[in-house]
Amino acid sequence: MKKVVIVGRPNVGKSSLFNTILGKRIAIVDDKPGITRDRNYAVAQYEDKYFYLIDTGGIIPDNEDDFSKSIFEQVDFALSEADVIIFITDVKEGNNPFDKDIANILRNRDIPIVVAVNKADNEERALESADFHSLGFKDVYPISCLHRRGINDLLDKVVSYLPTTKLQIEDKLSIAIVGKPNVGKSSYINKILKEERLIVSDIPGTTRDSIDTAIKYKNRTIYLIDTAGIKHKSKFKEHIDYYMYLRTVNSVERANIVILMIDASLELTTQDKRIFNIIEKLGKPLIIVLNKTDLIPPDMRNKVRKYFQNKLHFASYVPIVMISAIEGRGIYKVLDMVLKIEYNLKKLDNEAMRNILIDINNHVPFGLKFKKPVKLLSISQSKRNLNHFTLRFNKKFEIKDFQLRYIEKRIRKEFSFEGIPLIFHT
Repeated sequence: MKKVVIVGRPNVGKSSLFNTILGKRIAIVDDKPGITRDRNYAVAQYEDKYFYLIDTGGIIPDNEDDFSKSIFEQVDFALSEADVIIFITDVKEGNNPFDKDIANILRNRDIPIVVAVNKADNEERALESADFHSLGFKDVYPISCLHRRGINDLLDKVVSYLPTTKLQIEDKLSIAIVGKPNVGKSSYINKILKEERLIVSDIPGTTRDSIDTAIKYKNRTIYLIDTAGIKHKSKFKEHIDYYMYLRTVNSVERANIVILMIDASLELTTQDKRIFNIIEKLGKPLIIVLNKTDLIPPDMRNKVRKYFQNKLHFASYVPIVMISAIEGRGIYKVLDMVLKIEYNLKKLDNEAMRNILIDINNHVPFGLKFKKPVKLLSISQSKRNLNHFTLRFNKKFEIKDFQLRYIEKRIRKEFSFEGIPLIFHT
């Protein structure tokens, strides 16, 4: 699939254009430079054309700041993948010297470049966009992301450079990687990809957006969603942190399987447990990954595993995988577990379910206060959410926790549901 890359200096509206084209808020939008630090990928459709839309961090040429330099390298990599470039500028600020520097960089690329002059919110501003022809590109379009002015004209030109592409549809397997800031989520993805796909530093909160990256593993396409680290709500000093928290929760909601990454070199924290609770409440299959085992002596690693197993005894169904993202140890065991969980999350055999039903009725007393015995008539598996089950009884009554625990235990005994929470409805 062809790639369309959005570039420009900070705070001209790259993420706003990205979201406007997609029709949903994927990149965090704020008025602070550098909010989009990494490349952000999504599949976009316009008319009969499908393409990857790539949002990038703001280019600041010749800036020696570490983050700015890292962003510039990310943009340079994105440009090397691009089939069409949308060069976005700001009509309110006019021809900025940085725009000219970026134009000089882009001219060296032998690919179509379409200039989008943003914030042309009215006709007067739209006319002023003609000044941007001086950047040396023939395709210049006034737009307003805020009011959606000129977006269709811009996209008409962009897709004119793209061939018609049929979207290959398969069952999507999305993995959200969540955890506190600085536990190694981006380092893990970088090691898997063997490229600097995400900007990584030792500053907590480096990854601000949730970013989808597609990989191929054992003939299966897996979408990795690297999320901003979840902070405690009381630590939301900036509203951007609250956006990140909401985006992370959103990423968990749209994921098929969630990886909760924990720093194995530290004790389990209250925040780790809070993140677990978010995942559990959303009923998502889960793998706990203990990262940074390179900081633990080899003869202590089993002891560390047992420590976390004891601390997480309430989640005995969840597999624990120990890795070192820095050393690359165990990183593919996580993907193997992902594929195992996906395989296990399937429609259950009807005959086996009938046998389970008989066994439950023989061993679990329901509704003892009733004169006639309460019987479990059926256990129905949801067709859409395969870890959801509806229990139907011959009488209405309030089921007890110990009864639900037996039903869950009996189903898990028959079928492999490792890492998968079972949700019951009555």
